[in-house]
Amino acid sequence: MEKKQVQLSTDTVICFDVSGSMEAKDFTPNRLEAAKSVVIDFIEKMESNRMAIVLFSGFAFTQSPLTFDTEILKNLLRDVKIGMVRISGTAIGSALGVALNRFKSKDISKQKVIVLLTDGENNRGLSPMKYAEMAKKAGVKIYTIGMGTPEGYSFSQRGPFGRTYSQKTTLNEELLRKIAKMTGGKYYYGSNENELKKAYREIAELEKKKVKTIKKRVFYPRYRLITLILLIFLIFEVFVIWRKEFIYL
Repeated sequence: MEKKQVQLSTDTVICFDVSGSMEAKDFTPNRLEAAKSVVIDFIEKMESNRMAIVLFSGFAFTQSPLTFDTEILKNLLRDVKIGMVRISGTAIGSALGVALNRFKSKDISKQKVIVLLTDGENNRGLSPMKYAEMAKKAGVKIYTIGMGTPEGYSFSQRGPFGRTYSQKTTLNEELLRKIAKMTGGKYYYGSNENELKKAYREIAELEKKKVKTIKKRVFYPRYRLITLILLIFLIFEVFVIWRKEFIYL
């Protein structure tokens, strides 16, 4: 019998908004690049925990499943660009739904967290509150982070047939607060890059504190000891036979 230390990590899914409004230049050089830089730093702080990335605009998809490989996650995030999701809009509900599907483990001792970053309001797909309720039942905590302004931001976007049209996005802080509150998380308003960094830093500190180290008893069956003894005798016997043959030669 042996006592072994086992670390239980936090499984975290990063939901990252790549809608057209993320090109807004109220951050340097724009919202998208500023957010990428901050989230890459967050990934480094959460090292030794499994993480996944879900990108969303008018619909959502998994860019990376849960993995311990932080280098892959950071490289994938560096390659993120506006237009990776062809359908315009902001489907927060879809992003949460895809994120929830990433948690397949039945290990109840693990913390399960979603960190959602968006600069808009839900205007496509199913209601985010439906998925927030599902997350609550599954024991998944959702942290929400809002960029942009509640007053809204107007921008031009090229459609699938090359036509350019104007669109306005408005940050729905009330919705983000409700999602976070329902699941035991917290809402953060990233009004600038420093506030954005502060939000992700706090989330990393909160979740890393909850990573547990437990002592697990490992039992080794007695037959292993018997097998080892027999193996030693066999090696000794082979040596004796070889020595006798060598002497007679």
